[in-house]
Amino acid sequence: MKILKIVKLSIAVWLVLSLIDYLYTLFQIDKTSIVTTMMGLEIKSHITAEAIHTQFSPTPQMIFTFGIVLIFVGGLYALISKRRETI
Repeated sequence: MKILKIVKLSIAVWLVLSLIDYLYTLFQIDKTSIVTTMMGLEIKSHITAEAIHTQFSPTPQMIFTFGIVLIFVGGLYALISKRRETI
């Protein structure tokens, strides 16, 4: 049950961080380009006078960043659990 709780919390944290990173990066794009966010989302943007076309692609970096978040949340959860046991 603890592992499921840690994974659910990690997914929620990772999604929030990814959304913040996505929005920040998306609004920084001002020309036709390919940009990879810190969380691993690739954004291909093609800007013309008539329209803006944007394509999103996952990269292997997304799995790596999720692993880091999972380890961080798991470690934090273990630290808090041990502290509660000693009190």
